[in-house]
Amino acid sequence: MSYSTLPRIPSRWSQSDSQASTSPVSPDEGVVQSVIKIPSTTYLGVESTVAPTPQLERNTADPTSSERAALLASSSSAAAGSAADAPDQWAWRDVHCEARTLGRLSAPITLAASLQILNILVPGMVLGRLGTDAIAASALAMSVASFSAAAPLIGLLSALDTLCSQAATGSSRPGLPGIYLQRCLLLCIASFIPSVILWWNIHPIFIYLRQDPVIAAMAARYLRYVTFSLFFTLAFESIKKFFIAQGFHHAISLVQVLGTPITLASVYFLAVHPATSIGYVGIPASVAISYALSSLMAFAWLKTYGGSRGWTGLSWEAFRGWGRMARLAVPGAIMVSSEIVALDLLTVATSYLGPTALAAQAIVSMTIQSSGTLLMGLSAVTANRVGNLLGLAQPHRARNAAMAALGCGTIVGIVLGVTLYSLRGQWSYVFNPDPEVHAIVKHMIPLLASLLALTVITALSLGILRGQGRPKIGAYMNLASFYLVAAPVGFLTLRYTSMGIVGLWLSFSMAVFTSGLGQLFFLLRTNWYDQVLKCEARLAHDGHQEGLLTPEDHLSA
Repeated sequence: MSYSTLPRIPSRWSQSDSQASTSPVSPDEGVVQSVIKIPSTTYLGVESTVAPTPQLERNTADPTSSERAALLASSSSAAAGSAADAPDQWAWRDVHCEARTLGRLSAPITLAASLQILNILVPGMVLGRLGTDAIAASALAMSVASFSAAAPLIGLLSALDTLCSQAATGSSRPGLPGIYLQRCLLLCIASFIPSVILWWNIHPIFIYLRQDPVIAAMAARYLRYVTFSLFFTLAFESIKKFFIAQGFHHAISLVQVLGTPITLASVYFLAVHPATSIGYVGIPASVAISYALSSLMAFAWLKTYGGSRGWTGLSWEAFRGWGRMARLAVPGAIMVSSEIVALDLLTVATSYLGPTALAAQAIVSMTIQSSGTLLMGLSAVTANRVGNLLGLAQPHRARNAAMAALGCGTIVGIVLGVTLYSLRGQWSYVFNPDPEVHAIVKHMIPLLASLLALTVITALSLGILRGQGRPKIGAYMNLASFYLVAAPVGFLTLRYTSMGIVGLWLSFSMAVFTSGLGQLFFLLRTNWYDQVLKCEARLAHDGHQEGLLTPEDHLSA
């Protein structure tokens, strides 16, 4: 199906979707349409009534309603009375308006993420000053942590991008997003237990794999502290996804901003100050403290100022429905972790090239991670914007949001690549003064600059797929690209050429390009009406399970 030629919208969506594009909607006044019939209730600060296409009016007494209204507000063209979202019509100005909406929503998240880059760069610089052994041991430990637990568990949390965003606008149950949050966290904790056992007994494994004895001992000790930092990281990241789905962008951004000085202060006292330093392991300890306090601040804000929106307390229901959660979470884990695992396998392979190459690999990895942090704002907001609009049964606007995000991402990727290339002569000295490490990193910067532009498109494509609830596509593409393309090419370059670390990163870049191209192919062929149907079915299943929606309600909506 051609992207620009869309089938006529079914009659069940005609009223709600087209009305959203022709009726003025703003943060201060307006209504949004829902395709799912819901009982009379107050949910997320709006009053709903039972009707074929019920109107949800904003509660003006809600102190946070303006922020949430911005999430659900239509584009400016729609507010001006444009009919561009009507069936069989297409206008680039609607994409432009969605781009501006995404910019407003992602700005606070992106700014906060920019500050959070300090949480990556400063610990990296401290490790570099502690010596080559310290930065090499941390690189090895974090590689093992990523592919054995961190990447898969962060991927499991990606199910919240689908479930919380769609439930926030399409479900009649006030506490359903909170149930999803608890359920996903419990699934992550249960999955984390085997990795904890492995990490606390990994030193003999490092020795068996012929790692340097000193590096092996230091990495094994580092991993024990990473256990606590990863646990609190999972807690905060899940809360952040919950907040974004509810429209609390500024609140979670403020929490992130406040968490940055906590991290920096903890790094100083635990890894730098002579009287209180515990050495290189002070880095993961600092991360644990920062994320623990950030999680507490976020939850306190929700209870104090957020009206507990989307949260009705702890529930035993979180121990049920793991199968349905896993059907989204497991592909999401594969989708997210396959790229990260491939990146960490590069570090493991580089460890056989010596400490100097491993130190250069650590700098390159931190560079990619820092750039990826900038993309988290736009990617997370895109996923939730698409999910919110699908929950509202507005397929045209969901499509426009997806295309706008890809266009913005292309520009951001080019800017990041050019910026990194312009800093190629000084970048490595920020982390490590070793001239040999500098020579390797400087030689790799042109390749990394190109990789950044490709990474942006891939990251946003994955975000759109999460918002749609189709993580399987991203999982299949990443698996094929990184393990059928990157792995063999990387092995051949390492074994039969003298390219060394450059050959490994060249194979990684080829995989990113292949994966991004495949994801774009499926996104451009998306049937957005089918995605609305699947969203309805998913939410109606959970509503019917709790007795809030009847099958007749769902079928007659």
